[in-house]
Amino acid sequence: MERNTITTVDKLQLGDRFYKANDKNKTVLTKVESEIKVTIYRTYRHFAKTDKEKFPQPINANTRVVFLRNENQK
Repeated sequence: MERNTITTVDKLQLGDRFYKANDKNKTVLTKVESEIKVTIYRTYRHFAKTDKEKFPQPINANTRVVFLRNENQK
């Protein structure tokens, strides 16, 4: 995927770095693997975290993001 491409979270691979399209601060997140989280209203299958966070945060699959790069590629 090209850098600065607007896409959705479900199209990203594990290790991809991105920021949310509507984020003014452009906080960089990394897509990580985690257990599926089931709540009363929704089931989360996609998770991301910043470099400073210990635990990943759930993200809705159709959240618009801007792709930066894959963490595993040099």
